[in-house]
Amino acid sequence: MTQLMRSVMLLRPDVTHARPLTKKERIIVRTKLESYGGAETVKNAGLMLLYTMLRTIEVRRMEWAWVDFDQPVVNFPKAAMKKSRDHILPMSYQVFELLKTQYKNSGNKKYVFPAVYQSDGMLNQMTLNRMLKYIGLNTVSAHDFRATASTLLNEAGYEEKWIEAQLAHTDDNKTRASYNHAKYLVDRRKMMQDWADMVDGWKE
Repeated sequence: MTQLMRSVMLLRPDVTHARPLTKKERIIVRTKLESYGGAETVKNAGLMLLYTMLRTIEVRRMEWAWVDFDQPVVNFPKAAMKKSRDHILPMSYQVFELLKTQYKNSGNKKYVFPAVYQSDGMLNQMTLNRMLKYIGLNTVSAHDFRATASTLLNEAGYEEKWIEAQLAHTDDNKTRASYNHAKYLVDRRKMMQDWADMVDGWKE
């Protein structure tokens, strides 16, 4: 092994894996987000992450053109998703009300959660990381919210295939994945309402 290879290996950062939040961390994030004193857009983006099991980039990329209040769903196009497949997010009551509130802040813009101090562009990822640190969660990442939802919903007995579909963990068979995604929509809608209620139950 060359000296250069050894140096590269030494400089490579440790891989950190998502983990479910502890009970204490769950109480902190839901309680302190409620009273977050920063921009309302940042607060709402944080709550959106908690309620929906979306990835950070998916929340930041979300456009008003994809939001359908009548259904109510958010229709993510292939280009917005990690797996390059359409993704449907059924809205819980909490998400519906959150997006109605957020529309007053950014309904005239492209992105649902736009950059706070810019005329256009999506919310910066570092803004969400700073928000977590501000509320006292220095060792928590937004990706941990997805791990928390997956763990707690599995423990509560929800179908793994519903959870995987909601996490947009689709299989490699595109036809089957598309069929299952639509097939489970009714079940996922109830699950996501139950999940949002569970999240609100963390508040002190």
